[in-house]
Amino acid sequence: MARKKRGRNLCGLMLLDKPRGLSSNQAMQQLRRLMDANKAGHGGALDPMAEGVLPILFGDATRLSQRALDGDKTYQFGMQFGARTDTGDADGQIVETCSAPIPTAEQIKAVIPQFLGPQQQIPPMYSALKRDGQPLYKLARKGEEVVREPRAITVHALQLDRCEDSRAWLSATVTKGTYVRTLAEDIATALGQCAHLFYLRRTMAAGLAEPLVTLDALGELTPAQRDAYLQPVDVLVPGLIKLVGDEQAIHQVRHGQPMDDPTGALPDEGAERLLLDTQGRVIAIVRGKQAQWWPVQVFAADAMQTPCGSAKNGA
Repeated sequence: MARKKRGRNLCGLMLLDKPRGLSSNQAMQQLRRLMDANKAGHGGALDPMAEGVLPILFGDATRLSQRALDGDKTYQFGMQFGARTDTGDADGQIVETCSAPIPTAEQIKAVIPQFLGPQQQIPPMYSALKRDGQPLYKLARKGEEVVREPRAITVHALQLDRCEDSRAWLSATVTKGTYVRTLAEDIATALGQCAHLFYLRRTMAAGLAEPLVTLDALGELTPAQRDAYLQPVDVLVPGLIKLVGDEQAIHQVRHGQPMDDPTGALPDEGAERLLLDTQGRVIAIVRGKQAQWWPVQVFAADAMQTPCGSAKNGA
């Protein structure tokens, strides 16, 4: 007999303001315990030195984690010129120093255009990418270095926010798989310098930026106030049109059977919709096939979730 998971069966997500110093998994586990949730996952890891928006998905919402991972992300980051570290950030050991003049704001702005748009980026050794089942960062800690294949990324926006002494602060919006540490090192190289990150904050992930809440703030709230930060599943699939099904249609979908369109229209082949009940709770993602809507992902009937369309302003 399978052992029942402890905690509440939630369905939805929260935007955690991850603090510096915690891994994404550590932050996620702390939030899971605070929410007394039986299942949680995150939608895109942040390095321990990074802070900011970390989508935490609860219960069946974890089935949509890939949609969060695939979305664009926006970062604010700080570059320290004059030294390169083995990790690309302030947590690493200095492996190179540069005596070249610190670039001016005008010089930094002049090289920014060459980093905009589609490009190839070589992932850093200190990353969670795997080689023969082994994370690269574990190989890097042993002093090993392996050839990494370039990955296609796109930098949608990149701007210099300010400069101060040997430091520069920039903002960037990038596609999934982009390493900001590597972007910063490449910018420095183009300027004839070397650099590492001393600051990294994610301000948006997959179009989601608020309401943002910290672990410390949640720890001061009542359980009901914490629940007010739980957002409905539909924020992960903002492009899906919603269908409201009656009791019979929902029964069919929950049992793996297709349903007719509630409006009487014929579903477009391959199109997806978000099926809700009359109270606004997410029932399933359905797909058009053979003139009916067929279940693709069905969400637990007994999960606590916030109805779609509810205003979410936090506690």
